Amino acid sequence: MISTAKPSASSMLSVCDGRLAIGFILRRGRSDVEGFTAQNRSLGLFPSENAAAAALEARAQATARQRERFAMSTCRMCGSSPCVNPSFCAACRRAERQLTAKRKAGLLRESAETLRARRLLAPDISLERAWCELNNQRGRAAASTVEALAYQLRAGPSALREPSAQHRLAQLDERQMREFCGRLTKERWGLSKNGELPPRVPPWKPDEI
Repeated sequence: MISTAKPSASSMLSVCDGRLAIGFILRRGRSDVEGFTAQNRSLGLFPSENAAAAALEARAQATARQRERFAMSTCRMCGSSPCVNPSFCAACRRAERQLTAKRKAGLLRESAETLRARRLLAPDISLERAWCELNNQRGRAAASTVEALAYQLRAGPSALREPSAQHRLAQLDERQMREFCGRLTKERWGLSKNGELPPRVPPWKPDEI
């Protein structure tokens, strides 16, 4: 179907399939017209507007069939067409089927974070929504707070007496607390003084944690 894009004085006509614009036609002189796809690619000159519109419709149908064939041949695991690693993707599909069967049978116990991640990966969840939910987690301290506390505690257990350290420590949730305690059990760099190389700080003792 051809619909005029501007008043009749204009030399451009748009070609639509329903509400989808598939191209446009430009008049070239008194007799010839030139057809362009929606991507602004010329299909050449035609003797009439109907001929140009038919060519644009045929090109749109061919493009739609090509996209459909590509979608059917695309590997669901790696996203390539053809698959770049058939054996690995086949193993992933088998593992996915096994996990799905265990999940339906109630034999697989998943953490709340795993269930939350699967929910955010659903097709109806937009990237913006997932990003906002991952970066605005209620009850969890910001990463900058954790790192500031780690830097502050390089001075040793005595740094826990400072109000700022106690305030930062109170913002950690249970998982962050376990991860942070694991960091204290490892050797790390201490605080540097007068621009010198910071000394190595031994890990905290169990009774200090």
